[in-house]
Amino acid sequence: LEIMEQEKGKPHFKELYYLGYAMMLMDKEKYPKALELIKGYGEDASVSILNMRLVIAFRSGNEDEGKAVIKEAAEKKRSIPDHLLPNFIQTIHIFFSELEPYTKDIVIETSQSKYLFDQFVSFKQGEEIDILKLQEEESEIEPLLYPILSILYKEKLGIEKAIDLVRKCADNTVLDLRTITLLSYYKEDSRYNIDRYHLLRDLRINDETNRVL
Repeated sequence: LEIMEQEKGKPHFKELYYLGYAMMLMDKEKYPKALELIKGYGEDASVSILNMRLVIAFRSGNEDEGKAVIKEAAEKKRSIPDHLLPNFIQTIHIFFSELEPYTKDIVIETSQSKYLFDQFVSFKQGEEIDILKLQEEESEIEPLLYPILSILYKEKLGIEKAIDLVRKCADNTVLDLRTITLLSYYKEDSRYNIDRYHLLRDLRINDETNRVL
């Protein structure tokens, strides 16, 4: 932490400094300081910086901060790449009633992910979606987004299809959106009690059960 503090302010190092320092602070569970740091980046904050704010918000249970990040991403038209998109969509999913007005301004880098997002928003709005097309194009969708796609599968095709989809991309040694999604599905259906037990065991072995997304 002392070394990172000394490097602060070097232009070529700015984004790496903020991201790296914030991660170090989170590892020490200093969430308020990590959030204060990352919010001080400035008006030119990239989507990577916004994503870090989301991560800090979720780990510290700061709902208002999570919603604020989505609003800023929409207002500043930050283009979101696939590998960062799950956190943004999951936040929108949780707080859809408040964030719906901002969904039309969310910018997504790839056309395939944009299509999935648009279908997801339509589903949340109670509109019809093309689940057959989503199934046909499943292999072209970024696997990190399978938990989002699985929400649509669960409602339109059943929980088995949703679980099978997330299993394709989940790493049972890491607590993230994929394994959290699996755990929630397993908990809903007693047929998956053994699967839930084994997943929790694997996460505990890897000391992941004390973390939150």
